[in-house]
Amino acid sequence: MNAPIDEVFAEFDTTPLAAASIGQVYQGRLRSGEEVVLKIQRPFIENKIKLDIYLMKFIARKFAKSYPELAAINIVGLIDEFSETIVKELDYTFEASNILRFAMMFKDDPTVHIPAVYTKYSSKKLIVMEKVEGITPDTPQALRDAGLDTHQIAVNGANALLTMILRHGFFHADPHPGNIFILPGNVVAFIDFGMVGALTPRDMNFLADFAIGFARRDSDLMSRALLVLCGKKFFEHEEEMKFEIHQLMMQYAGIPLELMNFAGTMQKCVDVIVKYQLQIPSGIFMLIKALATLEKFAGTLAPDLSLTPVILPYAKEVVKVKYSPRKVAAQLYDTLAGYMNFIRNFPNDMSEILYKLKEGKIKHDIHLADDDLFVRTVRQASRRVAYTLIVLGMFVGSILMIAFEQPYGTSRYGHFLLVVASLLILFQLLKWLFVPEKK
Repeated sequence: MNAPIDEVFAEFDTTPLAAASIGQVYQGRLRSGEEVVLKIQRPFIENKIKLDIYLMKFIARKFAKSYPELAAINIVGLIDEFSETIVKELDYTFEASNILRFAMMFKDDPTVHIPAVYTKYSSKKLIVMEKVEGITPDTPQALRDAGLDTHQIAVNGANALLTMILRHGFFHADPHPGNIFILPGNVVAFIDFGMVGALTPRDMNFLADFAIGFARRDSDLMSRALLVLCGKKFFEHEEEMKFEIHQLMMQYAGIPLELMNFAGTMQKCVDVIVKYQLQIPSGIFMLIKALATLEKFAGTLAPDLSLTPVILPYAKEVVKVKYSPRKVAAQLYDTLAGYMNFIRNFPNDMSEILYKLKEGKIKHDIHLADDDLFVRTVRQASRRVAYTLIVLGMFVGSILMIAFEQPYGTSRYGHFLLVVASLLILFQLLKWLFVPEKK
């Protein structure tokens, strides 16, 4: 909105309330009476930031080439994600959108306050928000002196961030004490929504399974969750990795759940993954940072409060949804549809491959590092193809017998084959869905 300051603000303090690298914060009062803060972007900061990002990407690529053993950290991916985040921070319309999204999340939660944003007066380089006044959570004595309950504040803050992470997959990625105020009634208010994290369903499933495994001290479940996160179905060092995570969990032998460090253990498990050079989604580092900040936040206000018991109900809810009948049915349908599509396209695909082979258009050099492994793989694949063809043949043949019934009793035999073939298909689908394959 291009209007003179006097037309919008009844009062405007030209002394900055706070300063940061990208912008400065001022305070004022709208003509309608609302107390507000304004975040104004520094002049020419966009060009400076883009130059810094270019240099960081250049150095990251050089570093990745010089130290390939650190490929699991995905330095280039981290820089790309950071650059995407910082570029969005340069556009305050993204932050305004984030605020509105969080406000919708917590509209019915009286323990969390999200400041109002005045989009009418905001732009790419200016954002006008409700002024929030409260006590920062890193001063527990001041909170107690104000008659507030520090334990309840810790619980409210933990529930707020876990709701963001495990219910919505969209969270405040920088919840340090400077970005949180405590209001009367133990209400937790968040500010500064420029840096946010978004989780894929796979990330949320990983966190849920990891949390449940951690609470049960089940290193196998934690290991499987980490491998799924890395997109690995077959991993030759899986047993060694499980052993290391088991040894890591042995440090908590005999220690109550309330004293176990959840975020710290997750970071150590990620270090194990990095050691085996498995690729980790770069967004997970932002998640670990947010969880570590949350654990520190809760520990300062309520030393007896552990993150693990608080996170468990949210984790179980994610797992419950993951294995709900509707979700499983949808997965079965998608799997069956995929195989039907494969069967439908297989003749045309094979004809195209044979034609290209005949024309000499397909050439490929194959180098085998392990002949025995190759032979085993081919045999296993051949058995699976044969099994699939036999079962599908029974399925299709039984349908044809039923459809073209003849006076020779073939219909009854067709029904029998249909039931057997359907059971075999269902058994195989359930096996693929729920039984992890081992190399």
